[in-house]
Amino acid sequence: MTKKKLARILKTIGSILWLGVLWLVCSLTLITLPVASMAAYHAASRVIRRHESGLTSVFFLHMGKQLKRWLPVAVLEGLVLAWLLFDIYYFYAYGTEFSRILSALSYGILFLFLEANVVIFPCASRFAGSRSHIIRTAIFICFRHVWASLLLTVLFLAAVFCVLALPPSLLILPGFYWYVSSLLLEPLLKKYSVPRPGDEDEEEEEDEEEEEEDEDESSSDEEEEDTEEGSAEEDAPEEEEEKPSEEVLSDDGDVVETRLGNLIIRRRRKKAVPAEAEETVEKEEKKSFWDRIIRKK
Repeated sequence: MTKKKLARILKTIGSILWLGVLWLVCSLTLITLPVASMAAYHAASRVIRRHESGLTSVFFLHMGKQLKRWLPVAVLEGLVLAWLLFDIYYFYAYGTEFSRILSALSYGILFLFLEANVVIFPCASRFAGSRSHIIRTAIFICFRHVWASLLLTVLFLAAVFCVLALPPSLLILPGFYWYVSSLLLEPLLKKYSVPRPGDEDEEEEEDEEEEEEDEDESSSDEEEEDTEEGSAEEDAPEEEEEKPSEEVLSDDGDVVETRLGNLIIRRRRKKAVPAEAEETVEKEEKKSFWDRIIRKK
C-alpha cells in the first residue's frame, strides 16, 4: 500500500466521522432529523465518495436549501412515527390476544415506514421536482429494488440497537451509515435521474484512480530499477571502443606514426639497402663477433 492510498483512506475515515458529528448536532431537535439526513446523504455522495474537500460547507448549504421545503414533511413524518410507537406500546400493554395481533401489525407498518424513509431521504437530496412526485418515485424504487431497501433498513435498525447498547457509538455509526447508503443507492438512483452537467460516474472514476495508482506503483518500481541500473553503469568503468590502428608516414618519410585510438607510436623506418651491401654488413658483423670472442680469451 502506497503512502498516497493510505492518506486517502485516513482522509475518508476522518470525513465519515465528521459527517456523523454534523448529522448528530443538526438532528438534536428531531424535527430537523429528516433534513439533516438529506444533507448527510448529499455530502457523503458528493464529497466523501469523490475524495473532495468542503464537507462542512456542502452539508450546511444543502441543509439550508432543503429545510424550508421539506420541514412540513418532516413534521408530518414525526407525527406518524410517534403514532406508530404509541400504538405498539398501547396494544402490547393491553394484554389481550387481539391487541397483540394489532401490536405485531403496527410493527410491520413501522418497518415499512422505515424502509420507505431510507430511500425517500436520498431521493429528496438528489432529485428535483414536486415533493409528491419525489415521494412516489422513492416508494417505487423501494419496492422495485427490495434488496437494497431491506439491507439499508436492517443496517439502520442494527445501528439503532448498537447505539442503545453502547451510546458512545452514536458519534461513529451515523457517518458510516450514510456513506454505505450512498454506495448502495447511488448506482440505483442514477437509473432514474437525468444526468446533470458536471455529474460523473463515481465507479468509473474509482476504477480509473485504482488503475492510475497501479500504474504509478509499477512506474515507480521501474524507475527504481532504472536508477539502480544507471548507478551500476556509472560505477562500471567505461569501455572505450577499439579503434583500428592506422599507420601514417611523417613529412620526412623516415618516421612512421602508428595511431591506436588516441595513442600515437612513432618509430623510425628502416631504409632500403641493396643486396651486396647487406652481405658485406653481415660479414662485418660476423668478424666483429669473432674478434670479441678472441679478445676475451
